[in-house]
Amino acid sequence: MSPATPTVVDTFPASGADVAAGVKQQLEADARRFGGLRLLDGRFMVIQHAIGTPKRRGANAW
Repeated sequence: MSPATPTVVDTFPASGADVAAGVKQQLEADARRFGGLRLLDGRFMVIQHAIGTPKRRGANAW
């Protein structure tokens, strides 16, 4: 089983891995917390999120 995102950077050096993947915001925070890490530019995956709201709220609900 893979570790949860908040623990990825805590566990991957101990396992001998050279690369970790996860949610960018969490990895940015981890890179600030640990020395000697860098984030690669770009992305390897996109998750398209959606949200629903009742029609009665109208088009300008957000």
